[in-house]
Amino acid sequence: AGAVTVSGIVVDETANPVSDAVILVGTISDSGRREGKSQNDGTFSITGCPPSKQFVTANAQGYAATTLEINLGENANALRLIVRSGKTLRLRVVDAQGNPISKATVWYDCINRGWDDKDSVPVQLDFSPATDEQGQIVLTNAPDCEMKLTARASGFLNAQEIRIRPDDAEHLITLSKALMVHGKVYDESTGKRIPKFR
Repeated sequence: AGAVTVSGIVVDETANPVSDAVILVGTISDSGRREGKSQNDGTFSITGCPPSKQFVTANAQGYAATTLEINLGENANALRLIVRSGKTLRLRVVDAQGNPISKATVWYDCINRGWDDKDSVPVQLDFSPATDEQGQIVLTNAPDCEMKLTARASGFLNAQEIRIRPDDAEHLITLSKALMVHGKVYDESTGKRIPKFR
């Protein structure tokens, strides 16, 4: 089967058309994804899309991104993507003593769905900022859904599978110090120390 065209309209909660919304067909990380923009009347048309089950996302300034999962066939109906005002996600990354960790990266995993959320559609959103001096990150117009996050910082163990629903409250992410393993390696037959090894 050949490529298909995905077309539709982006509207807000009051059914007004939304222009300049970025439309993504596929996932954020997919090299074969297709992108386009909605016109002044909110309509969009994106060619060259693979005829299979795909995510279609609308991301517009001032709104939370919204994603649908659809089967793209040759006779695909026009889509209606509704964008809504988002929530505010507030994060603070700290160490075990509660001290802020600056330059920690927090990454939203919008690709890998867990065993317990097969029914939900992961909103496709590129979100991987670094914390400020106070260890804070703020995302306005975050999607109103549970977000699966990973946090990492130099000298600390990664924190994974953090599930947070944006609600304007500050959520703490605590990172544990990375452990250092020290030791020496000896040759069993000679008892001599091996200076270089991996």
